[in-house]
Amino acid sequence: MKMTDLMPMGKWLELEKDLHEKYHINAEVVEEDGKRVTNRRLWCNSLCKAIRESDKGVGGICAPAGQEFVRLTREERLPFVEECDLGLAKISVPVIVNGELVGAVGGCGPLPEGNELEDFMVQATMGMEEEEVCQLAETIPTISQEKLKEMQTYIEEKVAAIVASV
Repeated sequence: MKMTDLMPMGKWLELEKDLHEKYHINAEVVEEDGKRVTNRRLWCNSLCKAIRESDKGVGGICAPAGQEFVRLTREERLPFVEECDLGLAKISVPVIVNGELVGAVGGCGPLPEGNELEDFMVQATMGMEEEEVCQLAETIPTISQEKLKEMQTYIEEKVAAIVASV
């Protein structure tokens, strides 16, 4: 089963837009293997966009974190909020239908309140100057633990409604 068997692409795009606007995250819907269902990106900050547009950034920062989040989703099969290697929040809510893990809904990009961005990692991985990283980092929204919990609950409710309609 694929995510588009549960809902058409347009509805997944609407959900991503809703999450982006409501919680200021790089929202994403992924298949069980971690591949994106949609081809549109709504960026919550300029740093993530710059990283994803760079082969060095994808390979050195996003891909390893993404693989870890796919592993956690597969093994735990429970919603979680974790941090990527840069210290940014990542949320994932698995989509499970009749015991089968079909995919996940979530996103990443905001900096949890009290955390510090691992800006040196961006500089070292991508060869960027400190000033450029700092300028891009100014666009990163912060998020409270309460807001992260609210977001997780909201996504869980959306996923439950989608699964219940199958």
